[in-house]
Amino acid sequence: MKPSMLYAQACLAGHIEPDLQQRNVLPVLDQFIERVRKKTHWWQAKRLETQHHAAGIYLHGPVGRGKTYLMDLMVQCNPAPLIRLHFHAFMQRIHQQLKAHQGKENPLAHVAADWAKKYRLVCLDEFFVSDIADAMILKALLEAFLACGIYWVITSNTMPDNLYEHGLQRPKFLPAIGLINSAMRVLSVAGDRDHRRQFLTTHTPFFFEETPKSHAALVAWYQHLSQGLLPEPKTLRILDHDIFVEGAADTVVWGTFEALCQTPRNTADYLQLATQYRFWMVTAVPVLTEQNNAEVLRFIYLIDTLYDQQCRLVLQLKVPLEALYTGTAHQAIFQRTLSRLQEMQSVAYWDHS
Repeated sequence: MKPSMLYAQACLAGHIEPDLQQRNVLPVLDQFIERVRKKTHWWQAKRLETQHHAAGIYLHGPVGRGKTYLMDLMVQCNPAPLIRLHFHAFMQRIHQQLKAHQGKENPLAHVAADWAKKYRLVCLDEFFVSDIADAMILKALLEAFLACGIYWVITSNTMPDNLYEHGLQRPKFLPAIGLINSAMRVLSVAGDRDHRRQFLTTHTPFFFEETPKSHAALVAWYQHLSQGLLPEPKTLRILDHDIFVEGAADTVVWGTFEALCQTPRNTADYLQLATQYRFWMVTAVPVLTEQNNAEVLRFIYLIDTLYDQQCRLVLQLKVPLEALYTGTAHQAIFQRTLSRLQEMQSVAYWDHS
């Protein structure tokens, strides 16, 4: 299968609306995936000049333009060993692994070699450089990975030339931009249509009852956020313990209140999940009372974490927001939670990225 074939099938099934800018880049994505399938290594240092733009795809454009969806098509079509991560989660792993190789000559080369033993393709979503520690090592990091024959697929709201635009010591980062422009095919999917916003204007992200109709709406949300996939129950391993979810795919996770808040959890669990999943669905949230204060606090911590990490939330409640908490012990702090929840269901919040 090619990305263009999966895209055509999704259009015919009504899962997505055809988009001219997305269609224009599909032939390049098809060619890239074919190259990844056939070659073990894309590049050797002495031949860089003959492999211009061969090492990866860099997709950029405004929010809601389907960049992540196009990446997911390539992931689905690629049989080679791969890993797909949010950029910040990727950099966290890199810094952790650098500590493990501390004291060795050229530790980045050791890190890249470790990755090359497992993966031929690295997919990074929401590439955005803001941390000086990341900026200062990015060129050497990319070079080390490229030297090991690893391919890249990257999505970003920012074109390469504007990365780390006002960052500290930006001149030292410019060689990384040059490497991205020379080693990867930079493709724009700019346009006026925001697919996420169009869905949001006709589908509310908060539900106040449990009915067959509301369940169908939740499944529609999951399919929208996962680009057409159906939810499948699974167990996730988070910080050495398990959590059962109704579905998890790429950047979306669907969990019940019982799984997320009625079993022992802490903010570290929620933060770990929030760095992996940008879109959340939390369902079957009951009326919160004085008798379940521990669950109330976990729910507060969960919403605080999702808000701080700018995650998007689809929420199913048994009652409207204003009737959600009937207790008194946490009334003051719960008012902040209500305020955040009200903001999190707005189009403006979903638009922000």
